Amino acid sequence: MGRLDHVHVRVPNRAEAARCYAEHLGFEPVDRFDFWATGFEGGPLQISADGGRTMFALSEATKDHPMIPQRGGTAFSANAEAFIAVGCSLPCGITDASGHSNIREQKTT
Repeated sequence: MGRLDHVHVRVPNRAEAARCYAEHLGFEPVDRFDFWATGFEGGPLQISADGGRTMFALSEATKDHPMIPQRGGTAFSANAEAFIAVGCSLPCGITDASGHSNIREQKTT
């Protein structure tokens, strides 16, 4: 399926969580994804201990925060071929909100 890209972590205080991850685990903000944290209200702060190859996406989770509807999640990095193969192998495939398939059957030759 590819590699782990990032995990969404909901925290009550993004700055405090980033400081704690930095102090205890060596995580640092990933500059190339700073636009998420600074350009979007409620956007995640991407932090990493391996230069951005794998990351935590820290989002504040107070009751009034814009990110409150989002639950935790995990994102993988995969090329199109791998994504389609995994989607086709799932018992229910990958569907949109109305239940229609988002994956076309792979053609065999």
